[in-house]
Amino acid sequence: MISTISLLYYILVFYGVKYAGFGKFHDNFLSLKILNGLKGLASISILIGHMNLDHPEFRKTLFHTPPGFGRFYPAFFMFCSGYGLMVSFKKKKDYLNHFIKRRIFSILIPYLLNRFINYVQNISMNYNHEKSLIDNLNFKRMFYDIFVYNHAWFILELIMFYLFFYIFFKYLKNRHLIRFLILIFCWLIILVPTYYPKNLEINKRYIFVLDEYHYSTLSFIYGLLIGDYEENIIKFIKKFYYLFLILASLFPYYFQYFRKNIPDQTLKNSKYKNYWFNFTKYNILSILMYSCILIITMKIQINNIILDYLGKFTLENYLYHPLILKIYRTNTIYFKPENIFWKYFISFFISLYYSEKMHYINSLLIGLINKDENKINENKGNVISKVKIDEKQQLLNKIEEKITI
Repeated sequence: MISTISLLYYILVFYGVKYAGFGKFHDNFLSLKILNGLKGLASISILIGHMNLDHPEFRKTLFHTPPGFGRFYPAFFMFCSGYGLMVSFKKKKDYLNHFIKRRIFSILIPYLLNRFINYVQNISMNYNHEKSLIDNLNFKRMFYDIFVYNHAWFILELIMFYLFFYIFFKYLKNRHLIRFLILIFCWLIILVPTYYPKNLEINKRYIFVLDEYHYSTLSFIYGLLIGDYEENIIKFIKKFYYLFLILASLFPYYFQYFRKNIPDQTLKNSKYKNYWFNFTKYNILSILMYSCILIITMKIQINNIILDYLGKFTLENYLYHPLILKIYRTNTIYFKPENIFWKYFISFFISLYYSEKMHYINSLLIGLINKDENKINENKGNVISKVKIDEKQQLLNKIEEKITI
């Protein structure tokens, strides 16, 4: 059964692979389409990685990767977010107009809806008939699930970065100052909550406290920098591409080297310097890993119609697959021990199906909020089209006049 999943996974990766040819490159390797496809691949890798937590034998036969590799995927999403913001900001003069509505609400609305559904699911699965309705509703738990939910660190951290980006680029002009301030606020996000690592019982209850929640943080800033200096960086890489390609192809070695020769430092006795060591190690490792993959995709492009499809609802897949796995981890749906892999095979596809449907619902809700802006964009488009038609008609009239003369 696992071998079937393994086969399907690697077919998905290598189906439709395109080689650019000697001396040529895929110049669109950082385009929205290609990055969305890679994000789709990363999202299902996260899903399978979380299935590995229940059955470590999945990892042995499916991925053949050691523990800790999953930290790379959220970092890639952070990079894409930072890169996408910077590229859009450079291309569109009015990009920051309605930014809160367009960008932050597009994350916040799916997140709040997900938290509400999760809250209802928790009540239905843990309802105690011996307690009153108010006790079962547990409003304190609802507040925690929405605003302090530690497994949603990625979403809440991303919203904060979006706010920093909007405020700094809206009111400041000096790019170097902006980068410096974003970096400072990045450190503050980490410093303040992680200052209390002594009581692990309390530690696990609060957002951004656990050390692994910050192993992707610097990737957002890295994405901003790549987006800002993209042309010069790509030109430099192309100049020495085959040297970079040799180095990039060795990325599994880098991962093993980091794990074996630079071990994690213990966080006992509140040694803060140890935390910073681990933080720096994993941020550098994540940046190195997906940079290597992106360099390879300049020559060998990983993209197909299935990855394009999966890339449309990566946010929903991140939000909803834990809800589906939670149901299948309980005895609500019973499977015999010998059919345990069927259990996770089914939950995998139900997670994707459910996420895709929730993406459709989220799109409707976001569309309602951005209704006025969509009308403005539609009117702009109509005006531009009319201008083009008028210009075309004027050109035809001039041609007719010359022919008549």
